[in-house]
Amino acid sequence: MPEEMAGEKRMFLNEDFVKAIEWYKQSIAGIEKERLLADAEDVMNGIMELPGTSGKKVFVGNPPNWNENPYGVGGYNWELSRMVHLETLCKAYIVTGNCAYIQKVYIDLANWMDTVEMPAAVTDRETLIPYKGDPNWRMLEIGHRMEVTFRVILPVTEWAGASAEWLGRMKRLVTAHGESLYGGAHLLWPQYDHNHYMTEIAGLLSCCYYLQDTPYKEKWIGRALEGFEKACLAQLSEDGAQVEGAVSYHNSTMRAVLNGALAIKKMGYAIPKNVTERIKRGVEFSLEMVRPNGEIVPFGDSRQETSIECAICGYLLFGESSWISIIRRTASDNMIRKTAAEAGWLYPDLDKLFCLLK
Repeated sequence: MPEEMAGEKRMFLNEDFVKAIEWYKQSIAGIEKERLLADAEDVMNGIMELPGTSGKKVFVGNPPNWNENPYGVGGYNWELSRMVHLETLCKAYIVTGNCAYIQKVYIDLANWMDTVEMPAAVTDRETLIPYKGDPNWRMLEIGHRMEVTFRVILPVTEWAGASAEWLGRMKRLVTAHGESLYGGAHLLWPQYDHNHYMTEIAGLLSCCYYLQDTPYKEKWIGRALEGFEKACLAQLSEDGAQVEGAVSYHNSTMRAVLNGALAIKKMGYAIPKNVTERIKRGVEFSLEMVRPNGEIVPFGDSRQETSIECAICGYLLFGESSWISIIRRTASDNMIRKTAAEAGWLYPDLDKLFCLLK
């Protein structure tokens, strides 16, 4: 951590994240590091792979053309607006210390805020309509940024020594995300029964976590806690299965569930026992779907993946070491360390996991 950060009050950064940074430096090496830096260099030149580009990297603008869609595929803009490429740059900065990477993060984020117009505040179903059609401010993308990419981008830019002015601008951006999710997610999914809603409510919980010392958190927290509980009960069956019936959706939903539970735990709130039990069964269900080669058994609208992240984050939340033992049968300790370093940024006891893997 830069010396000037020592002893200062932090807005987005905490000790768990600082420890995770050190583990990440140690875990990303060899071909994984080479691949990361190659991707980061492409991003520096405005080149990336997006839905609709036929699996090829293409020039998307430098900074990206956020509002253009030359390939006519909705996912093109959705993925671009999730800013995964900025997370890549943050990771490259961590392992190299090259300030050019973090400067590019500032440039692209500032450009997005300056050129992408935010729809009016959500107050009812009519004002929700623009959030359904705007690829940059669709509710799922708002939730994904807060639940996934911003949980890396915000702390890393602060760790890199971002100015007070920049951090203030980021605080206003988090506020805008929280207000949108607070106003619209429950209107969009009144039955709480879609995986999109789980990402959105986990995003709102992230907003609450980052703005704990503000009136916004007090405004949002009741709806966030209620929405999380109702979403878990609506989306996870008693045996832990995600009701939409696709294993990759199950795993991505569980990622949001576990990140939401993490935010609740860090803020000092309790999760009802019946909800906690469903969450634990959700982790176990993910592990039950693992083949001997470590990949999931795909059915429904599923892609091939693993359940390592569910096992790791579940262990870090609930201390169930048996989940780590199970995943070690099908994945190398190096793969588990890498996944933990990439998934466990804000989780406590990451040190304990890495000691377990020695």
